[in-house]
Amino acid sequence: MLAIECSQRSASVAVGIDGGFAEMESVQSDRRSDDDLLPAIDRLLSRLQMKPTDLTATAVSVGPGGFTGLRIAVAVTKMLGLSLGVQLVAVPSALVAVQSLSVAGPILVALACKGDTFWATRLDLQSIDWTCLDKGELVSAETVNLAGLKCLVADSYLPQSLRTEAALQCLDVVEPRLDASNCLLAGQKMLLNGQTVTPDQLQPLYPREAEAVRLFKNG
Repeated sequence: MLAIECSQRSASVAVGIDGGFAEMESVQSDRRSDDDLLPAIDRLLSRLQMKPTDLTATAVSVGPGGFTGLRIAVAVTKMLGLSLGVQLVAVPSALVAVQSLSVAGPILVALACKGDTFWATRLDLQSIDWTCLDKGELVSAETVNLAGLKCLVADSYLPQSLRTEAALQCLDVVEPRLDASNCLLAGQKMLLNGQTVTPDQLQPLYPREAEAVRLFKNG
């Protein structure tokens, strides 16, 4: 399985062989004019002495996250599905973020923070696997309910008012780990459970309308 995580500024790809983890490669993003995703996949496969035709499945972190990164990652995944016939797995980025977390749930993952709003997804650790309790929604710091949570997963962009409220409730705020190895782990579990999608069904999850789209609509 190939795993692609490009939902955040730090992007990477990973390959798992026989249900395990083989290796990970960073996607360089120094210049936004250059798309390093396909070259990164090529570097990784070459290092493992593999060909694209050796792949049988691809998992992609579908968001929420950055508009450009998600668009490119999903487009490449669709291409692999159509050209190679590999199975496709759409992994919610919230599920990627918690794969290395061992705290008991329920927890709240806050992604795509902007201003006072963020995308909130509730998850729970059932047996040994993390499970999304909802599809997530865009919420504000004033309306989100922290009652009953064991942990809050969020990066440094979490609204300060919510960070303060979490501290008052003695709720730990843990940094999410969004990399391709975690995407691979979540994707392998979803594949085993038959949670695959077709190229037509694969879509990125955008938390908000892209700034470029908004500006275009407004003339």
